[in-house]
Amino acid sequence: RPQAKLIGYIGTSAAKDGLDVVLRGFALALPSDPTLKLRLIGPKPIHFDFDKLIDQLDLHKNVELTGSKSYEEVPHLLLDCDTYIMNRDDSDFSKYGYPTKLGEYFACKRPVLMSDGAGFSEDYKDKQEAIKYEVQNPSSLADAIAWRYENNEESQMIAKNGYDYAFTHFASEVVGAKFWDIVQELEKDVKG
Repeated sequence: RPQAKLIGYIGTSAAKDGLDVVLRGFALALPSDPTLKLRLIGPKPIHFDFDKLIDQLDLHKNVELTGSKSYEEVPHLLLDCDTYIMNRDDSDFSKYGYPTKLGEYFACKRPVLMSDGAGFSEDYKDKQEAIKYEVQNPSSLADAIAWRYENNEESQMIAKNGYDYAFTHFASEVVGAKFWDIVQELEKDVKG
């Protein structure tokens, strides 16, 4: 069973993850609900002064940084959370690729708060498979956090929709079939 109001994030803490925006948005959400907690699973960011920002925002009691964890430890840490953040900044790098963690988030059947930048997030509709907020906007993230907890029943339906989306689109049979089609097309191009 998840811990109420424990928001999780897992990642490499690279610049593209925008953890400074996540911390600022989380800090803006705290005055309306000081019981919120944020669990950051992964290494400490090095592209900004994490400790200084934690001090400035007075987040010591509400933010847990686990550091890097083993593959076996991650499921338990994620399943403790009742909500996840899928944040990206608006850099060109963020527009490409597909984050594996998004499938992991959806598989846990919990609401996902997602920045609405270009790239993978365009595959999802706001308040359908995810609760979206404006990229690079801490106030918008704070609003999304508040909306999630003020609308728990609707948030649980969104979580179910995200789970169903992942099951339909990320299943090994589906991805394997797409991969096989690509291989066959490449083979035709080589022969033809």
